Amino acid sequence: MIEIMVFREDTEIMGFEVSGHAESDEYGRDIVCASVSVLAQTAVNALGELTGIDFEYDVSEGYLRCLVPRKLPPNEKQRVATIMKTIYVGYESVAESYPDYVNIRIRRCDDYDD
Repeated sequence: MIEIMVFREDTEIMGFEVSGHAESDEYGRDIVCASVSVLAQTAVNALGELTGIDFEYDVSEGYLRCLVPRKLPPNEKQRVATIMKTIYVGYESVAESYPDYVNIRIRRCDDYDD
C-alpha cells in the first residue's frame, strides 16, 4: 500500500510525504506505483524549475517527502499553490482509481517543522 500524507495550511497544500509500494503488479509493471512516483517527482522537479523558492525534499527507496516554506514570497505563492494543487489532484485520481493500493491522509501543517 502506498501512503500519501498531504500537509495543509488552511486551503493551501504545503507538502506531501509518499511512502510504501503498491505491489499491484511485478516490479517494472506496477502502473500504480509508477503513477504515484511520477507525480511526486514532477512536484519536486516543477518546484525546482519553475519557482525561485528553497524547499525541502528527501528521497529514498519507496519514500519521497517534499515541503515548501510556510512564508512564501508573494510573487511565488500562486505558482507554488498551482503546482501543489495539481499534484494533489493527480494523487486523488490515482487513489480513486486504485483504492486498494493508495491511501491519502491530510494533516495540518503544524504537524511538521519547516
